[in-house]
Amino acid sequence: MTNNFQLQGLDKNDVVDFNGDTYRIQKIIDSLSEQVRNQLGQSLHHQLSRQGIQIHQYASCFTSGVDCQVLRVDRPNWQKGKFKLHISMEFIPEDPELENKSELDAVRETINNQN
Repeated sequence: MTNNFQLQGLDKNDVVDFNGDTYRIQKIIDSLSEQVRNQLGQSLHHQLSRQGIQIHQYASCFTSGVDCQVLRVDRPNWQKGKFKLHISMEFIPEDPELENKSELDAVRETINNQN
């Protein structure tokens, strides 16, 4: 399921710090994967069923996808395919200009500004 996670502004080998607790992005993805397949899939199935929407093999929505067909407004015929859900993880830097600077670059800049 790892390929179901879309990373924006992140790499799976990046490390994230949550108030002193640090984790590789890949570890977060691995931990979420099973939860998404099981609990989120069941919850999604239950909530959709309550609204009269039946997606059989709901767990496949997060893995290989569920067979379906779509009738698009701009096409005359049904198109067969897969219905698949993705989860997106995104990092939004507070200061985009600092994104490409290392901490060492910041120290150099400070030293140069003092001279």
